[in-house]
Amino acid sequence: MKPAQKGAIVHLPTILTTAEMVQTCTWDCRGFDFAVVDILLGTANAAHTPLLTVELTECDTTVVSSFSAIAGFTGGTSVVSGSTGFIIPTNDNGAVVEFVVDLKKRLRYLSLDLKAPTTTYYHTIGALVRLSGESESKDNTTTKWVTNLDNTDATSLAILVSG
Repeated sequence: MKPAQKGAIVHLPTILTTAEMVQTCTWDCRGFDFAVVDILLGTANAAHTPLLTVELTECDTTVVSSFSAIAGFTGGTSVVSGSTGFIIPTNDNGAVVEFVVDLKKRLRYLSLDLKAPTTTYYHTIGALVRLSGESESKDNTTTKWVTNLDNTDATSLAILVSG
């Protein structure tokens, strides 16, 4: 029998960016196998980079100064080998940056750091983290069911980073 899925959601509420603003969201990955991190970059009045950097960091403790960046999950205005894995979309229509993270390869705590440019362009940003993992199923052969996700549709997806 397939095991059941357990899950949790971490929410970084939507805010309006200001010059050099830093927004951080940290969570404990213990007991979970995967994380899907959706970063929502809202609309603005001109085509500007809504964030200077988007960074996923990790650590085995909660000491903020001990967290280190994961290069493949670090975005900036240009790709720099070994430190930046993708370019943050520049547009005024909004975008979604999605990270799919295998937590079995990561340290216990992950942190999402969103850093705004030095000039205020007033973009709205937010994030949603969905954690999942296998747990013991309570279903038996007569009560189990499967949801059909056959025709799912992803639109306006700017970046998908997986690792």
